[in-house]
Amino acid sequence: RRVPLLWSDGPRLYPALALETLRLALGVSTLVALGDVSGAGTLDGVRVGGFSVPTTATGALVLYDRPVPAEMVVSAAEVLGGDVAALRERFAGRIVLVGTSASGLLDLHATPLSPRRAGVLIHAGMIDQIVSGRYLRRADWLQGLELLGFGLAGGLLVLVVLRLGPRAGLVAALGLIAALGGGAWAAFASHGWLLDASFPIGGLLIVYGVLVYVRFARTERRRQELRRAFGHYVAPALLSRIERSAGTLALGGEVRELTVMFADMRGFTAYTEAHGAAAALGLLNTLFGALGHEIVSRDGTIDKFIGDAIMAFWNAPLDVAGHAGHAAAAALAMRARLAALNHDGTLAGLAIGVGLATGPALVGHMGLKSRFDYSAIGDSVNVASRVEAESKRLGFDIVAAETTRQAAPDLAWLDAGRASLRGRTEPLALCLLVGDATLAATPAFRALAAAHAALMAGHGDAAACAALARDVAPHLLRFYEGLPSPA
Repeated sequence: RRVPLLWSDGPRLYPALALETLRLALGVSTLVALGDVSGAGTLDGVRVGGFSVPTTATGALVLYDRPVPAEMVVSAAEVLGGDVAALRERFAGRIVLVGTSASGLLDLHATPLSPRRAGVLIHAGMIDQIVSGRYLRRADWLQGLELLGFGLAGGLLVLVVLRLGPRAGLVAALGLIAALGGGAWAAFASHGWLLDASFPIGGLLIVYGVLVYVRFARTERRRQELRRAFGHYVAPALLSRIERSAGTLALGGEVRELTVMFADMRGFTAYTEAHGAAAALGLLNTLFGALGHEIVSRDGTIDKFIGDAIMAFWNAPLDVAGHAGHAAAAALAMRARLAALNHDGTLAGLAIGVGLATGPALVGHMGLKSRFDYSAIGDSVNVASRVEAESKRLGFDIVAAETTRQAAPDLAWLDAGRASLRGRTEPLALCLLVGDATLAATPAFRALAAAHAALMAGHGDAAACAALARDVAPHLLRFYEGLPSPA
C-alpha cells in the first residue's frame, strides 16, 4: 500500500517516476520536500507545483488503490493498429505512461485490490490520486485509537466471558469484530483514515482464545478436584452428575436430609490377633471393596473408612429420590454379598452390623483449603453410629431408626423396641430390617410380623416367633434368643 515518492543516496533526493512525470507535465522546475531532511531525515510531504502530497515519515505515498477503469488502459494492439486519429483524441491533454503487463517482464506487483497489477498502472494511479487530491491519512494518533479500541473491546469481552460464559463471549466477540471492522471501513470511506482493524480484531481473537482456554483449564481443574474428592466414594454415574452440576469447591456446607449408614465388622479384632496385620489388611480390603460397591452402585456416597467400619450417606452431594430406600437396599445387598463371600470361603466367617438413620445433617467440604474431605456431621450421623452399636446388643445385623422406616415403609420391617442412646435424653424407637418389599408382601412374613407385634406388645411368645422366623428370616433367631420372655 505504500509507494516511495522520493529516493535518497545520502546527499541527494531523487523523485519516483510518477512524481517526476507530474513535475514535467506541470512544467515546474523544482520539487519541495517538506520535513526534516537534514537531521533525522523524516518527511511530512512533497510539493509539486500547486499540489501538496502528504507522505509517511520515510517519504512514501499511501496508495489509495482503486479498480482500474477500462478507458484508462490502451493496449499495444490499439497503438499499433493504425487508427491514429482516435488515439489522438484519447491522449489529448493527458499524461501517458508506457509500460508492460507481461508476467515475464517482472513488472507485476501486489496491491490491496489485486495480487498482480502492472507497475505502470500503479504509477498512473499515483498520478491520478495526486491530481484528484484523494489521500489516505495514517496520523500518529490513529495508532493510539487502535490501542484504545482494542483495550475497550478486550475489556468488554473479558467481562462477558467471565460473567456469562464462552457462548455469550463468542456472540460478543463477533459483534465487536463487526463493530471494529465497520468502524474502520466508515473512517476509510468518509475521512480517508487508514485504521488497521486487523490489530484489534486479531487481538480480540487471541483474548477470546486465551479466555476460553483459561476457563477450560479451570473447569478441568475443578473436575479433577471433584474426581479426587468423590471418585473413590460414589458411582461413576453419580460422579458424572456431580461434574455436570458442580459449583465452586469451597469450605463450608449445607443442611440436607440424609440417610446415614454405619457398618462395622464383627470378629475382625480376633481375626487380626490370630492371622496378623498383613492378612487382616488384605481381608479388610476385600470386604471394603465388596461392600463399598453395593453402596456406590445404589447412589450412596462413602464418607470414610474408619478402621474396620464404613460410614456412608445418601442424598448428597446431589438429590437422590427415595434415599432411605436406596440405603436400605444397599444394606440388604451388603448382607447378601457378605453371605456369598463367607459361603465360597473368601472370608473367614466375618459378620457386619449396620445402623441406619434418616434426618437433617450438615454436609459439605470440611478441612483445609489445601486438603479437605466431603463429609457430614449432625444428629442423624450420631444416631446412625449409636444404632449400629445397638445392633450388637440386639443380635441383629441391620437396625434402623424409626425415621428410616417411615421414609421407606414398604420394606420388611419389625419393631425392636426403644433404646436409650448415649448422648440423647429421650429413648429412640428402633427397627429391624428383615428384607425387601417382596418379602414384606409374603403371607409368611405377615404372619411373622403379627406374632412379632404381639411379642413386642407384651402378650406374645418369643419361641413362636422364632419358629416362624426359621422359614422367613433365619438371621432373626439370635434376636429372639435374647427375648426369652415377652418384652
